[in-house]
Amino acid sequence: MIGTSGLGAGMRWQVTPLLYSFGVAERPLRAFVIEPVARHTGAVELYFSPEWACCAPHQASSWLARPGARMYLPLRLRGESLSASLGASYYFGNPRHGAAVELGLYTLASIFGFTLTVAPTLTGRELIAALTLHFY
Repeated sequence: MIGTSGLGAGMRWQVTPLLYSFGVAERPLRAFVIEPVARHTGAVELYFSPEWACCAPHQASSWLARPGARMYLPLRLRGESLSASLGASYYFGNPRHGAAVELGLYTLASIFGFTLTVAPTLTGRELIAALTLHFY
């Protein structure tokens, strides 16, 4: 993370209770267990993401909860070589809460990726750059 307090580290998990894939014909509506092909051939998802981000200022909690929505778009070879995501979320932290936007790129069947999250009102953690590793 990059913010007014410098650089920091953290971890984020994600639960996807609902996804609609417009890239697959069979069972386009999925819940909780989402195959990579359903997500990265083109999809819209609702998600919940608990997150620990170190270095919260003024003894505030480093834990955040983030419900949000994200859209995935295939860029190369139906998303297996390269796909992108664009999302928006609302974070809840102690004592702050607010909106955030996210942009991501994924490769190698969406196993590896890079996301950039911007949360202008999240003091000390306004910009979060993350290397993502998906386990399926």
